[in-house]
Formats: sequence, structure tokens, C-alpha cells
Amino acid sequence: MTYELIKVRLPYRQCWKRNPRLRIPNCSWFEAQIDVRIDEISAVSAPVAYEVSLAARADRSAFHYEIRSYDNRLWWPLGGEHNRLDRETFKRMLEAEGSRLEYLTLLDPYFPDYHDDWPLPPFPESESERVDHELNDFANREAVAKRGAVQTIICNGGIFVSAGEPLFYFTGERKHLFPWVGVSDEDRECANASFGGTRPYPTAAERLRASWLRVRHRRIGRRNAGTTRSWLFFRTEL
Repeated sequence: MTYELIKVRLPYRQCWKRNPRLRIPNCSWFEAQIDVRIDEISAVSAPVAYEVSLAARADRSAFHYEIRSYDNRLWWPLGGEHNRLDRETFKRMLEAEGSRLEYLTLLDPYFPDYHDDWPLPPFPESESERVDHELNDFANREAVAKRGAVQTIICNGGIFVSAGEPLFYFTGERKHLFPWVGVSDEDRECANASFGGTRPYPTAAERLRASWLRVRHRRIGRRNAGTTRSWLFFRTEL
């Protein structure tokens, strides 16, 4: 198995003193770089489990994406049908100087917020002394980033996240209903980020206001490798 090491720029809070005799420390935001490992899985090892489309079957290039199966889990492409991320874009976002919170939510939609503007400075080790304090949160943020990396893979040039079985729902009112497919894993909801690449949906708010309906899907059959693929074809008739 191959993998990609990405140097993620991580914001964190650290209490510090320049004068050890001071009783009350300062507390500021800094930036650190950490390495996260993203495993690369072959398309053979992660076969397509579902193909999802909101278009007619004859026009599968529009609003179409694939959900893959690996390690007894289902993996969804970051960006859904609109903004699918390739590995280079994903890496560039997380490593970019002045990166933003919505990029960090690619690893975890609930990545802890921060209050200062980026770019943040590195901690001035030669000028200041770190102080143990309950507000320090580097360890927690590092754990969130690395846990998110474990839930992420590179496959067939794209970025996929573990997000559970497909969940089918409609939004809108009465005769104006719009069919969607979303993730069943609530930990992968697009919660506090504005960047579209943090899909798949639905968000927590959409879960509450959606009209939940069963949507039929039919199997295509078996391929040479013995795996089963399903075609999820939405019908708007209720």
C-alpha cells in the first residue's frame, strides 16, 4: 500500500510567558505544521459499490459520481457531483500558506474553530516560554486532523471519505420536491464549513427539514470480479 504525506498547517492556542516571573501568562494563536498520512488504495481494492446520478441514465456525465467499497466501509468522493477533488488540489489546499478553516474541514467537518486571521505566526521558541494551561489545544487539534486522515483515502486520482450507507431524502415543499442522496454517517455532515468540497451532504439542518421518502434502486448485476454494483436512479413521482 502506498500513501501520501501531507504537511497540514494547523492553528492552535498556546499560553506563554516572555518573563518567567510573570504570574499571568498570555494566550495566543499560532501555526504549526504536522504530517498526516493519507493511504492510497487501488481501484481494484476499492471497487465501485454504487453509482449515483440525478440525471437520466442516458446522460450519466451530469451530476454523477461513484461510491466505493473498501475495508467493509463505503467511501464517498469529496465534492460530490459538483466539486470533486483530485489529490493535488486536496494536498495544495491543506499545505497552502494562509490556508483557511474550511480547508481543514476536508479532514473533519467539525474541525475546531479559531478566532484570529491567518496566516498565523509560528511559536517564537527563542523568545518565549510555553506554559502548561487548560486553554492549550494543540494535542486535541492534532488528534482531530490525524483521525480525519484515517477516514480519508486516495483512489483513482480522487479523494474519498468514509461516510456510511447512502441516505435518500427530498427537499422542498408539496409538488416542488427535489431528490438528493446523502451520507448516513452524521460525523461527515457538512456542518460548519462554507467550502463546497466538504460534501457529501446532508447537513444537520437539511436532515431536520427534509421529507424522508424511500427511493427505489435496482441492481445492475455482477461484474467479472464478482462484485455487485447498484444504480441509484431517482424518480420524482411520489
